[in-house]
Amino acid sequence: MKRVVSLFLAAVLILQFSSLKASASGPKESYREQLIKQHMAVKKNLFHSLSTKTHLPTNQLSKLSNINKSDTDYFYEVEPNDTTGLADDLPFETMAIGQFLTYEDVDFYKVNVPSNGSLYVTGVIDEDSSMILAHGLFTVDGDSLNYVEPTDYYYDGAVLIYSYDLSKGDYFVAAIEYDGDVYSDYYGIVASFESYDNTPPAKPVINAIDDNDTVITGKAEAKSKVSVYRSSTYVSSGTADSNGKFSIKLPMQKAGTTLSVYAKDESGNKSATATTKVLDKTPPSAPTVNPVDDNDTTIKGKTEANATISVKKGTSVIGTAKANSKGDFSVTIKAVAAKTSLTVTSKDTAGNTSKVTTITVIDKTPPKVISISPVDNNDQYVKGKTEANATATVKNGTKEANSKGEFSVKIAVQKTNTVLSVYAKDANGNTSKASTVTVTKAK
Repeated sequence: MKRVVSLFLAAVLILQFSSLKASASGPKESYREQLIKQHMAVKKNLFHSLSTKTHLPTNQLSKLSNINKSDTDYFYEVEPNDTTGLADDLPFETMAIGQFLTYEDVDFYKVNVPSNGSLYVTGVIDEDSSMILAHGLFTVDGDSLNYVEPTDYYYDGAVLIYSYDLSKGDYFVAAIEYDGDVYSDYYGIVASFESYDNTPPAKPVINAIDDNDTVITGKAEAKSKVSVYRSSTYVSSGTADSNGKFSIKLPMQKAGTTLSVYAKDESGNKSATATTKVLDKTPPSAPTVNPVDDNDTTIKGKTEANATISVKKGTSVIGTAKANSKGDFSVTIKAVAAKTSLTVTSKDTAGNTSKVTTITVIDKTPPKVISISPVDNNDQYVKGKTEANATATVKNGTKEANSKGEFSVKIAVQKTNTVLSVYAKDANGNTSKASTVTVTKAK
């Protein structure tokens, strides 16, 4: 039975060396013929280099039979170990020194792979040995041995290294000797392991960003690549420094835009996505205000949609209102005296306040003729009082009132009982209603 198992392993390992998958249903050759053929195939590929990192025993070509048995980096196989159930444990970075008892002998070593990663199995013989050493990797499924394909190899005649990409679990290294003439020489088997980095970086921390910024900053895993997206659209990327800090240039983004940020480490593991909303730090434009006169009780105009309008007289707020979705506003106020300066500002929903728009209240109120002095049939002047600096008119005569509103309009002498109409016009063109005076007989 042992011979059958050994020959089965030899056949599988021949296939491993040649990287050929011969059909099991084809014509059977003798195992020795297969070994010779395989040995010739391997020789054609001397000095093939592993593309991945590997670990070689430090004194791989020393006389294996002379290794100090007390050296903890080495141990001697314990026979019998010719089945997986009797396999010797093979710790990482520790060489198993073995010797085949017969041509048909097979030695099994058990390797525990602790996590997903790369396993490197090195077989080595002395430089002057003529033994042909082959080894391969298997898993056990019930009574079946399943051969594991290597991902790469290195071979130079004395050293044969296979690399495997494996998941966590138990694996068995099988070693055999192909040449029936030489089987008593010593060989060495050593296993090394590199775990994959399967741990994604922590979700990035993003500092606040507003609609004036041209960089996005924050913290992620050191040396990770940080990518920024707007929805599914790529925006920018950069690399975190050795402390994990990142600062990535990007075009200014519109307020309210949601940016997604993730980090990818050097092993290709991707973090969870962090999101941030672009803050509104841009104030509205100064509001446009329609003309306001001294009769108006509303102030109207246009500003940013949904902004709040404030109207001040001096430092006192005299009215506020919210603009509609189109930016139109109408603020209710009490009528304000002509020539009064009012300031109007707009504050958006993010709290940004616009520059001030200043308006002067227009005079639309006509002056009043407050009083007219009596006029008799000897008088050549009509005197009275009206708005300061207004122009008083009596028939064809006009005269501007002084700063106190006093006026004196020269007229021709009028007949007794003549009715004179007097009105005033202010500097803004507002004309009063006419006031009348009746000429009396002089005493």
